[in-house]
Amino acid sequence: MPVTLNFGMVMPAWYDLYGLGPNARQDESGIISAANELAKFVEVEKNANISPERIVIGGFSQGGSAAYYYGMTNSEPRLGGLIALSCWLPLHEKFLSRTTVISANRSLPILQCHGRADPIVPHELGELTSSIMKKFGFGNCTFNTYPSMGHCSSDRELDDVKSFLSSHLPEIG
Repeated sequence: MPVTLNFGMVMPAWYDLYGLGPNARQDESGIISAANELAKFVEVEKNANISPERIVIGGFSQGGSAAYYYGMTNSEPRLGGLIALSCWLPLHEKFLSRTTVISANRSLPILQCHGRADPIVPHELGELTSSIMKKFGFGNCTFNTYPSMGHCSSDRELDDVKSFLSSHLPEIG
């Protein structure tokens, strides 16, 4: 899709981006549409008899942000977890007013990871998201920072993801 931040050039994207600062204009309808797409994926898993507490959603960059928004606004039974890599919580000011939904998701296990050297999604956006989560009582939220990592993943980050999944999704059987 054409992305405004990318001078209107077509690129893989969940929704349009106008900027990446904490006060940048946001594509609310696109973000909600992305969350609705994620809801369809979750529904497919539930229809395959996977219990919601064994479903973990996540993503990298904009995909992580879409997953974060879905995880925070989902009114279905609590999911097994959320993995948010090099991303931010979109529409955080609107989501904060949805206190009934927030309360339902406060126990959601969240792993948020961000490189301090990220030139695309500033580390400060990750820190802002983490502080919002703590401020509003999301007690099961971990924020890992990787000092020299840019807008990418690292072996250390992927080890942290593996540990998160192992601890929140015990083996079946």
